[in-house]
Amino acid sequence: MGLGVAQRVSVVSSVGNRKSQPSGELRGVGNNGTCLGCPVTSKEFSYMSKKRAVMFVGIALLMAVGACSSDDDEGAATSIEAITTEFAFNPDAWTVAAGEEITIEVTNDGSILHEWVLLQDGVEISSEADLPATEEELLADFVYVEEEIEPGETKTLKFEAPAAGTYQIICALDGHFDAGMEGSLTVSSG
Repeated sequence: MGLGVAQRVSVVSSVGNRKSQPSGELRGVGNNGTCLGCPVTSKEFSYMSKKRAVMFVGIALLMAVGACSSDDDEGAATSIEAITTEFAFNPDAWTVAAGEEITIEVTNDGSILHEWVLLQDGVEISSEADLPATEEELLADFVYVEEEIEPGETKTLKFEAPAAGTYQIICALDGHFDAGMEGSLTVSSG
């Protein structure tokens, strides 16, 4: 004796611990023997909720990674910070990628005027005696980026990172470099 559709729903429902559909609402039986359109059990709902949560987290991570990277890194930006004191930079070394727009926030926590000077490619000094006699020569032949910062002041500089290499950072004010005010900027090829 064969079972009717309504009876199949009832049998599947009782095996699956599901409530039977109200009479008059006949639902079909799926290929795997489950009731199509029947309410899900709390265990199934919990599993589906976890599955949705995992999918949501996965999508969110993909979106975050996509927002932080691109196929075209040209025009990417990097922010770095420096603190000047008597007579040091903190930190005293930075790494950036070539061609990126660099924003550096320099804070003078010292009690006297300081500079943050990025020297040009190929320019490196070992003492202040290596610096030119005039400010004009210094700016024209030695300096890639330069900023003076008064005590207690913070300044923001923006510049495009130069070609790959290691560049010297100095404070070019009299006596500051020789007192130890030196750092480095490493520029990677990208």
